Amino acid sequence: MSTLQVENLIGPTSGSNANKVIIPSGQTLYAPGHVIQVVNAVTTTLFNTTSSSYVDMNLQASITPLSASSKILVVANINVGIYASSYLAYPKFKILRGSTTLSDTEKTHTARADQVGNFQQSAQLGWSYLDSPSTTSLTTYKLQMRNDTSYGATLYVQDKYDITVMEIAQ
Repeated sequence: MSTLQVENLIGPTSGSNANKVIIPSGQTLYAPGHVIQVVNAVTTTLFNTTSSSYVDMNLQASITPLSASSKILVVANINVGIYASSYLAYPKFKILRGSTTLSDTEKTHTARADQVGNFQQSAQLGWSYLDSPSTTSLTTYKLQMRNDTSYGATLYVQDKYDITVMEIAQ
């Protein structure tokens, strides 16, 4: 019987197999830190709300992780505007995995209208969150928004907004 001892195994650095190693059992191991799949959802549908409670923005991305040890990097980009009956609006956003709010993802943006009742595009917002879902089941990430003010502003998400989820091998 022969024994193979390896001190350091170096895989290919280019080509379709550069980020993975297939071991004799047929299992594929991915190089830690590499992106192994990406899902992007984009919409240009106008969304608006006056709600002071979080509401779904009708945008979600689903991914089935290849490994339960993988991390999922969630990246959101939103172009928000306001129609205000006052000068201030405070849109708040969050990222959810299913119905679970991911910690540290609630983002607030202070928007100003230049005149009462005037529409003004306030900002392009972007943020990310590194999640550890610990599953190989289909996992859905979505965005929610609310109005954190009593000034009666209508918040709009316009143009193109998107959510991207990336599986990162560990």
